[in-house]
Amino acid sequence: MEISKDERELYDRQIRLWGLEGQGRLSNARVLVLGIDATTTEAVKNLVLAGVGAIALQSVKTVTEESLGYNFFVTKENLGQNVAEASKTAIQRLNPRVALSVITDETSSIDSNFISTFNVTIASQLTDKNELIRLNNAVRSSESYNSSSDTNINTNSSLGTVPHAFYMSLLNGWGGLLFVDLNIHEYTLEKDSSMYNYDPNNLPAQISETKQIIQAQAPAENSGSTVTKLTFRETYVSLENALNVSKEFGQKLRPRFRSKVSPYLPAFLALLDSSDQAEIDINKKATQLGLSPVDDGFISEFSRGRGVEVSGIAAVIGGFLAQDVLNYLTRRELPIQNTLVYDALRSKGPVYRLSS
Repeated sequence: MEISKDERELYDRQIRLWGLEGQGRLSNARVLVLGIDATTTEAVKNLVLAGVGAIALQSVKTVTEESLGYNFFVTKENLGQNVAEASKTAIQRLNPRVALSVITDETSSIDSNFISTFNVTIASQLTDKNELIRLNNAVRSSESYNSSSDTNINTNSSLGTVPHAFYMSLLNGWGGLLFVDLNIHEYTLEKDSSMYNYDPNNLPAQISETKQIIQAQAPAENSGSTVTKLTFRETYVSLENALNVSKEFGQKLRPRFRSKVSPYLPAFLALLDSSDQAEIDINKKATQLGLSPVDDGFISEFSRGRGVEVSGIAAVIGGFLAQDVLNYLTRRELPIQNTLVYDALRSKGPVYRLSS
């Protein structure tokens, strides 16, 4: 799919960032959003303005007085209406070029065949661990969307067709969590040649547990450029694998780093583990992670925040979410690997790599 003259003018600033090829990938991309809430309201806004080709909005919830406080796509006139349907008109006004559709069924009715028609699937504020794992596995087993008229955005010379990206977001009071599974993802960074002087014919097999350099393009002679283009391959684990993280997580960390792990990490994982959402055992999960017990003050704070979506926190998590999706689709910048935890009260947003 080529970029039209009008699109070049509309997305001029973005094209300067990730090029025509990157914008073309965005224009071809299809995104499935499961749950319209405070986080995805922010994320959808950013994705629509960036020019993502198509977005499907799913929700079974209705517009309430509470949702008016964070969903800037709805008004009092929409009270009682399905939130996805009510949000569609205002979202469309942001960018008429984006194809929008609405799903009012439960996520349990969405099968892998339907998921396979999307390049990115986002699940927000779902706490049913089994359903989240089912959705993530469906994403992993599907092939990238392709048709005779569309360019497969996930195809490249070394990988061919790869599974889609899966994102999961959760909010609770003053904290937020974002899990990312890009399966196998390749992206390009531009680095100063003096700092990254790799021999293109003798690249290191692996530079970390999850990352390898698969291509190094040095600047042309006499070009005056000092920029080397490095293409990385990043490997991710499934949500099921990440949620089975054990004591080794904490044991691998130095004591001073272990003590600084955000208490929101065991808290959110305990929330997903609990079959009875009214009762969660944060310290049990901290022990399973090989971490020190969480203080009672935080546990009370987390409990008070149950079911609360703070707009400011949602704006941060939604911003991280949208930016990582854009990075994934354009294959630019370093992706999140694989769990970001945001603590607004302590102004921290560390990223942890969870795996069993």
